Amino acid sequence: MNKHNAFNVRMRFIKSLIFSQEENWQIAIRVKGNQALYEKGNSPFFLIPNSIRYWRADPFLLDHEGKTFLFAEMYDRKQEKGVIGVSEVKNGKCSGFSVCLEEPYHLSYPCVFKQEESIYMIPEACKSNRITVYKSLRFPYEWEKKYVLSECKGSDTTPVFSMGTNCNETWFLTTLYSYTNKHNDNLHFLSKDSPEPALLRNNDTTVRSGGHIIVENSKLIRPTQDDGGGDNGYGNSLYFKIINRLTPEELDESIILQVLPPRKSSTNSSVSVQLMNHPNSRTFEGVHTYNSCKKYEVIDLKYYSNFSIYPCYRKIRNYFKSKFKRQVK
Repeated sequence: MNKHNAFNVRMRFIKSLIFSQEENWQIAIRVKGNQALYEKGNSPFFLIPNSIRYWRADPFLLDHEGKTFLFAEMYDRKQEKGVIGVSEVKNGKCSGFSVCLEEPYHLSYPCVFKQEESIYMIPEACKSNRITVYKSLRFPYEWEKKYVLSECKGSDTTPVFSMGTNCNETWFLTTLYSYTNKHNDNLHFLSKDSPEPALLRNNDTTVRSGGHIIVENSKLIRPTQDDGGGDNGYGNSLYFKIINRLTPEELDESIILQVLPPRKSSTNSSVSVQLMNHPNSRTFEGVHTYNSCKKYEVIDLKYYSNFSIYPCYRKIRNYFKSKFKRQVK
């Protein structure tokens, strides 16, 4: 290789470090106003800053013993996998996140809920090839594997509770990753008594769960993700759907509202997320999780960054690894 070509190779490598895009997510929180987000409530959310090592997504809230806790996927840029983190919410702010659950494989979507006197969590763990239910030993920092709900590659498994509806408290909804079209475009029914997934809906990129099912005046409102992909990947927007009928064999639901990222044009059937601390240099491209508790609402927002220390570290490491292998040969 002559000097000119060697220079061009080095410049392309440096350019790939500086300008390569990395997908990130960030959580935002707000105090509940007179109208919730699914009622087109437009009070602004407050962005919770990410750290250098972690970005955060899939927020879930839980009130416990007079305190509110925020659980989330924390994507570890260094290890290139997700872990589950938790923070106490005080006056609409988080006091710092701590890792509360980690496995050798990627974890996300920490679906945490109370049942009777116990607290459980069903994190998304597709790479384990099973859906595992964890029980809190010392809330919120210690968890144990309680039982395997199903031996399948389920994503974003969410319970359905029987609060004045025809739904049984042991019912769950999950999606199975499709290797055919690379989407989670199906929805399956699960229960403790019937752990084999039963197909409810197929070829629909708006059925993947995006948070806890909301019970509002005996109605069930289900947040779902836009998993349609496209140029910006999945999670471009969030939908709220009314569940008209749900049985182990049938799901009938209707979209009532679409939630768009900040600064996107909304219509009569959609709402754009408002932020009180929107960074001027950042464009948000997606939103895919919503949850709430007595006092707060949370969402997550997708953006792309052009520079991060850990992707640079990985590229430099892989570059020198490959160069060393060539020299050994």
